[in-house]
Amino acid sequence: LAVGLLVGVVLEVLQRAPRTAHVVEPVASGIAAAAATLACRFAPVSSVVVTLAGIITLLPGLSITTSITELSTSHLASGTARLAGALVKLVGLGFGIALGTRAASALGAAPPPPPSEPWHAVAIAAAVAVAALAFAVRLHERRRDAPLIVLSCAIAFVGARVGASWLGPELGAFVGALGLVASSNALSSIVRRPPSVLIVPGLLLLVPGSVGLRSVLSLLDSAVVPAVDTAFKMLLVAVALAGGVLVGNLAVPPRSAL
Repeated sequence: LAVGLLVGVVLEVLQRAPRTAHVVEPVASGIAAAAATLACRFAPVSSVVVTLAGIITLLPGLSITTSITELSTSHLASGTARLAGALVKLVGLGFGIALGTRAASALGAAPPPPPSEPWHAVAIAAAVAVAALAFAVRLHERRRDAPLIVLSCAIAFVGARVGASWLGPELGAFVGALGLVASSNALSSIVRRPPSVLIVPGLLLLVPGSVGLRSVLSLLDSAVVPAVDTAFKMLLVAVALAGGVLVGNLAVPPRSAL
């Protein structure tokens, strides 16, 4: 929470000036990584997890998924441009994290991260609800749409978890996207709201932005094989999400196509 608020302040300051607007991602990620690395000296936390959580809104996971969808529907120019922009943004974020981590590590070696612990189902449900409300604020949605956004995010999350138990963690995103798009198209005809109001927040829970960033970080650490493996997983998740969106629109056409 503290690192996320710090990143938010940095964004508000840098985005106001045209000269600094182009270096928002590297500077914000570098500050987040440095703060997380310093924080792990005083608390038993993982600097990687804290850094990813602090910059999660900057990750271009939705852009990667959208570009794959556009390429799948023969929109080659827009899809290629969007994918290239997302990859450049990932590289900038990775460079900032590497620089911030190395700068903070110069003060001394950081302690090893603590072992991960399983989360209770109630905590996970609360996290999904809070994330949905945060996405609603981030996307400037109307207040009366907040309950529907929470519902769509819950459908996407549960669908992805169920799909992961059937098909694996990567292809499980296909089931989550399929259930999200089909239910959002059905609900949009009832509440008379555009389907995108419900689809976009739900997709933000499933997009592979953090996976792509881990690939870039592995590449910066000269771990080529893990970087390629993680990048392939990112593309697999993006393709699964794009396939889920396309099949969901075929199963339950949006209101404008009815």
